[in-house]
Amino acid sequence: MYLTRLHRYNGVLNNVVTFLDEYGRAEAKRADAEIRAGHYKGPLHGIPWGAKDIISVKGFKTTWGSPAFKDQSFDYDASVVEMLREAGAVLIAKLATGELAGGDQWFAGQTKNPWNPSEGSSGSSAGPASATAAGCVAFGIGTETSGSILSPSARCGLTGLRPTFGRVSRFGVMALSWTQDRLGPLCRYAEDCAIVMHAIAKPDGRDMSVSDIPFNWNAKLDVKTLRVGYIKESFDELKAPDAVENAHKALDMLRSIGISNLLPVAVPDAWVDFGGLGPEATAFFDEHARAGRMKEARGGGRPNGRVIPAVEYLQSQRARMMMMTRLAEATAHVDAYIVASNNTGAPPGGEGRGRGAGGAVPARPRTPTERHSSMANLACYPAINVPNGFAASGSPTSMTFFAQPFGEMPIIALAKAYQDAAGFHRKRPQLDQPS
Repeated sequence: MYLTRLHRYNGVLNNVVTFLDEYGRAEAKRADAEIRAGHYKGPLHGIPWGAKDIISVKGFKTTWGSPAFKDQSFDYDASVVEMLREAGAVLIAKLATGELAGGDQWFAGQTKNPWNPSEGSSGSSAGPASATAAGCVAFGIGTETSGSILSPSARCGLTGLRPTFGRVSRFGVMALSWTQDRLGPLCRYAEDCAIVMHAIAKPDGRDMSVSDIPFNWNAKLDVKTLRVGYIKESFDELKAPDAVENAHKALDMLRSIGISNLLPVAVPDAWVDFGGLGPEATAFFDEHARAGRMKEARGGGRPNGRVIPAVEYLQSQRARMMMMTRLAEATAHVDAYIVASNNTGAPPGGEGRGRGAGGAVPARPRTPTERHSSMANLACYPAINVPNGFAASGSPTSMTFFAQPFGEMPIIALAKAYQDAAGFHRKRPQLDQPS
């Protein structure tokens, strides 16, 4: 069924780089045989999934979405691929990423949003978001440096989890920033994210940044015991009427399920103009640039981080650490907190820049919400996006739950409780138009 849907809707959505039909069918047969023999591996056993095409799969192309690398392949699997195979999940497609993990434009065009195929699905986890929302895979694995899971999840009405930095191994995955890159699941339902994380959030002995702090999920956690905050300015800054209405309805829904005392969270005035992405990306692509492989990349590939002096890079890292301390102090009184989203469709100015940009990004964030987004990202905070309704256009709106590092459980539990009450994750885009 999933392979059929992938083939059926790819012409509309452009979300598949490589179909893995034979590979997937072989894995599915193996899963069926294991289950019949009584070797059930858990809730992911036999479940079809798709990998963002910066994640290597042995024997298949890993194109990074760029014409410069469209014939590239590796002779090893990424750790996340091995872990999901061990959990019994069935990989059926390599899914589109924006070129070199930026935006939703790749060498075969733009990946589309199933709710509105006239617009892009945002990026750079464009394919996993589009395919999951369209019911072409049960879940996708995306990556994020700065919004690349949260932005397409918001655009496509999904529940996307950006884990804490160091939760999931990045071995076998294209890098942009060794101090920011993260892998995470894009699903429809918060508890599905927890199930996937249970399989992939563990050390692998290859990526030394991965923590051995266990990922624990308590499906029976009483969310009424959580201290939940919200950034009021994020609600005040909403401009689209649909986003305003849905955001406040979401707060009312949370109050109705027992989150009666929402605590204010103030965004510190400590935003950092972090210059690390340029040097870190340049370092990763340096070998390719020297070998002349970047010539076909759009715009010549990534910015030249060599123009940033080493002293400035180190000073920005120092400032980043001081900012992280300020943000930790500002959020210490809550277990989780809510940020409203103004995403109701394609932003003015088209798809933004950078690995995670889903819209036009100001040169320097000014509003509290923009400032918080940059700070929480640089501080490696986990976050989970959930749909909170629909605009008049039919496109989903959303909100995001955040927590301090390694606080995935409270935000997943809170998102699950909200979804159980609101039910927006059960709605599906209508891709088949009546004749």
